[in-house]
Amino acid sequence: MSDLEQEIEMTIEDAPAKKTKVKKPRKPMSAEHKQKVLESLKKAREASKLARGKNSQAKKILKKKKNDETDEIIRRSLLDKTVKDNEKDIEIKRLKKQLDNLTLQDVIPKPKKKKMEPIVEEPEPEPESEPEPEPVVVAPVVVAPVVPVVPVVSAQPAPAQKQRIKRVLRGKRVSRY
Repeated sequence: MSDLEQEIEMTIEDAPAKKTKVKKPRKPMSAEHKQKVLESLKKAREASKLARGKNSQAKKILKKKKNDETDEIIRRSLLDKTVKDNEKDIEIKRLKKQLDNLTLQDVIPKPKKKKMEPIVEEPEPEPESEPEPEPVVVAPVVVAPVVPVVPVVSAQPAPAQKQRIKRVLRGKRVSRY
């Protein structure tokens, strides 16, 4: 054996053995006491069985009610749908009948007869005499000869135009002239 195997064996042998808890021996039950315990256990099982039965019945009833409600909702929606479909079918049939009964004369509009109304002549009112407007006098227009415009040249140079200066102040762009 190698050294490593020997060390492993030694550590295994040196390890303390696990302590197992020793059970204390029970006192023997008397037959009467044993009978009482079994009867009480039987009663408890019966009571538990009844309680579980009640709970399961309640759950079944709730589940059935829920299913009935969903069935009712589905039934109502189907009924509403069929009623709407029936209304649409009735309207379609009515329109088809109208189309079948239509003739060319129904399609072409008939000219409406105009009722003749008697013409009643009313006497014209006499026109009121309005004052005549005064004649407008227009001043005579004098035409002047066209004189060409000559630019004036001076010895001084023209002032420099102000340039637009843009600066940034505190993150804002400001324009000044």
